[in-house]
Amino acid sequence: MTGFDGLAAATGLDGARADLRPVPDALPEGTPLAFELVAGAPGMAEDAVTAALDRLAGGRAWRLAGLRPYRMPVGATCWGAACRGAPARPDPDLDLARWVPFDAPGTMTPEEVSALIAAWLDRHAAHADLFPGRLAAAALMPAPGRGGPDPYWDPAAQVVEARGDGPDGRGPGTFAVSLRSGRAYRLHPRLVPAVTALAGGDPRALAGLPERARERVLGELTRAGVVRSRA
Repeated sequence: MTGFDGLAAATGLDGARADLRPVPDALPEGTPLAFELVAGAPGMAEDAVTAALDRLAGGRAWRLAGLRPYRMPVGATCWGAACRGAPARPDPDLDLARWVPFDAPGTMTPEEVSALIAAWLDRHAAHADLFPGRLAAAALMPAPGRGGPDPYWDPAAQVVEARGDGPDGRGPGTFAVSLRSGRAYRLHPRLVPAVTALAGGDPRALAGLPERARERVLGELTRAGVVRSRA
């Protein structure tokens, strides 16, 4: 977030305001909420950032998980405040530039951002329990059903049909493929509907299989890196 006036009024990286009050209502009681604050966004003055830090650090229902400088991505437009002219082009000396400089009223300078972050970390980092890297993402998973933890499909996996030789070189077929690991598992034709349903978000899609068959299939899918366990 780039601003935080409370759960009812949080500002995202794109400048959009959001009411986050429905989030804790949708979570099991006691589930922690963690936020990363990004300092130096367009139109976000130092007092607003400091106030957001105080609210995040003092909340009982949430915690501050990260603090870093704002960077405007290449191709973005200025939001939340009127920029003084279009964002500048990336430095031509940078081969893989990802950010562009910008100038907006009521915005902290890079030096002010660095000083604020250094001062805040010096005073609070020891008890704020910040993550050492960026807070990348959070996910909500359905609670495990009876009979042990349910499997869930890895977001970096896909069920694909090979019309020529498949990854195993044994001709056409349907495979569960992990884009993360590069491994693949050839699916028996009778398993394709169930595994496709599992990939579509149904954690109980394999519940109808005999126990031994289910354990064997889950073992193969786990080894291929396409299925994980919530245990």
